Amino acid sequence: MKRLAKGPMDVAEALACAMQIAEALDAAHRSGVIHRDLKPENIMLVREHDKQLAARVLDFGLAKLTGPIGENDATLVQSGHSAGIVGTLMYMAPEVLSGHVADARADQYSLALILYELLAGEHPLGMATDLASVVRGHTEVPVIPISDRVEDIPAGIVDTIARALSKKPQDRFDTVGQFIATLCRPGVSAATDPGTG
Repeated sequence: MKRLAKGPMDVAEALACAMQIAEALDAAHRSGVIHRDLKPENIMLVREHDKQLAARVLDFGLAKLTGPIGENDATLVQSGHSAGIVGTLMYMAPEVLSGHVADARADQYSLALILYELLAGEHPLGMATDLASVVRGHTEVPVIPISDRVEDIPAGIVDTIARALSKKPQDRFDTVGQFIATLCRPGVSAATDPGTG
């Protein structure tokens, strides 16, 4: 996503992009597919005929097929440990770094990181690059609230992003659909209309 090089987006534009990414992920999750490597480089922004930006999720090369979601399994919950850790370190959920099998909430965590970056113009972990600092940032160190980096951002957005970035997957939203619906709900943000993305 080359757009990040130009600095932060305004709230309406960032939420519109995040909503489109979430819709793609939600469709994949409902088909039993977890992306596992969501990051800006795997998102393309294109201009549609109406000049609006549209986000496209790319590169499902590390995706995991878990089987379609059943009526009582909306979050693709799995147990056990993975044979290896896959993904991109800066956008990897804490449970993945701990060696656990990722479910759909790991993609939600990655999406929340990307939304944070779109709004703030920088990653929540700042300039951390060494392995130990990045792992601690994901697994132990509290995330700097987006309100510390973006002025006048609605409190509902701050709280919703913080929940999606919870260290424990069970503390996040059940689905990316719920995450983005909460972000765009009246009263959380008056900055965008979910129907205009």
